[in-house]
Amino acid sequence: LTAGPESLTPQVLTIPPEVAAIFHFIQANFAGSFFFVLLTAVLSQLKEARRALQKKHSREEKLNKTLGKQKQALELEQRLSRKLISNIFPLRVAEALIALFETCGESSDRSASLATQAWD
Repeated sequence: LTAGPESLTPQVLTIPPEVAAIFHFIQANFAGSFFFVLLTAVLSQLKEARRALQKKHSREEKLNKTLGKQKQALELEQRLSRKLISNIFPLRVAEALIALFETCGESSDRSASLATQAWD
C-alpha cells in the first residue's frame, strides 16, 4: 500500500447505462412514492376520525333526546306535585311547601352542574 498521486486524486468512474437508468428511476419516483404512502396513511386516519366523530355525534343526539324526554317527565311531575300540594294543604301552607321544594330543587341543580363541571 503506497500513497501515490493516483490514490489521492479523484478517479473518473463510468457507471453502466443500465445501473444509471435504475438510479434515475429511483430518484424520479422516490418522492412521489413516499408522498403516496404518506397521503394514504393520513387519509386512512382521517376516515377513522370521521367515523369516530359520527359515532359520537349519534350518541350525543341520542342522549339529547333522552334528556328532553326526562325534562318533559320532570315538568309533568312538578306540575302534578304542585297541583296535589295545592289541593291537599291550605293556601299559605301549600305556597310555603312549593317555595321550599323549588329552593331545594335549585340547590340540587347547582350541585349537579358543579359536579358536571368537575367531570369536564
